[in-house]
Amino acid sequence: MSKVLDQEIVKKTAYNARLDDNPSDEFLEKYSKELGSIIDYIDELNEVNTTGISPLDGVRTNAIQELREDETTENETNYQRIRLNIIEQFPNRKGNLLELPGIFD
Repeated sequence: MSKVLDQEIVKKTAYNARLDDNPSDEFLEKYSKELGSIIDYIDELNEVNTTGISPLDGVRTNAIQELREDETTENETNYQRIRLNIIEQFPNRKGNLLELPGIFD
């Protein structure tokens, strides 16, 4: 039988996840059951014996790709020149970062 989470926890979770500021009773009932079943599943996974298994087992470590040498093209050089020109002309900047007015108070 799955857990049913306290509706206050579901309400806080819905608010923090920006799902609903004022969830209905139907919403709270539905998601308290669903979140409870997710927690049950996590508890079930925690019971699995993982002794001797590395967290990286299954990750391919022998598949290192050789990276090509970068070559500068005329287009890239032109792009850098334009970019630096824009940065130099920007009124408010810190190094290569452009400073814009804030959106929030």
